[in-house]
Amino acid sequence: MINRPLEQAASPLAAVFVPTLSRLRATTDVYRRAARDTHALLAFAGLTGGGFLLPIAVPVTAVLLGPQWTAAAPIVAALSLLVVYVPLTLVPGWILSSQGRGRDFLILSCVTSTLTVAAFVAGLPYGPMGVALAFSVCAVVLLFPITVYIVGATGGVTRADLAMPPLKQLPSYFIAYAAATAAMRVTDNPAVQISAAVTLVGLVSVAWAFAYPPSRQVGRAIIDIGRQSGLIPVNAFARFAQGLGRQ
Repeated sequence: MINRPLEQAASPLAAVFVPTLSRLRATTDVYRRAARDTHALLAFAGLTGGGFLLPIAVPVTAVLLGPQWTAAAPIVAALSLLVVYVPLTLVPGWILSSQGRGRDFLILSCVTSTLTVAAFVAGLPYGPMGVALAFSVCAVVLLFPITVYIVGATGGVTRADLAMPPLKQLPSYFIAYAAATAAMRVTDNPAVQISAAVTLVGLVSVAWAFAYPPSRQVGRAIIDIGRQSGLIPVNAFARFAQGLGRQ
């Protein structure tokens, strides 16, 4: 319910950004800026999505799986950290692909797979909730820092370029969480709660993006995407990436 939509969104984005980054490799400064700014945009999106999903886990579970599954809502809430983690891994993965760093990719895959299995084993004694929470915490606390360490070791995009954008965008998580929590109080109807949360989080997050200096670049990108009426999101992201390359 969480991983599948994220994977489906990541594939077409990779098809756009990997060739874009590959074309920019000859100009290191432009390549680095494009990777960093795109990473900041995805960090903003992931943190906002995670903060949005956590408080509305119950209505989301009720709408998608049925009211008889609301007992599984805590598991959905625990997995909301994956909405933060997965976007943070996209640009690092695209960097490895565009630079042809197959060895680093293999090392990173082995390390993350080992730690993922260890997290599942650690959570098993505590049931499904324990597994979900252990995996989510492992992803954010261990897997992402390791990814930053390996990918940022060489190739022009530094570890700071990968670590700082999520830290700077971190307030967006709490902004989205507060807005979604407020929207939950409007009604007891799950569908209306989700609609109200989507609307309020969207408005507040865009406003925050323009009010908060580190997020202004992200805010401009969001508005640009919104203006691309009639285009699928990936085309708007492509224009955003190409714009970064011309800066």
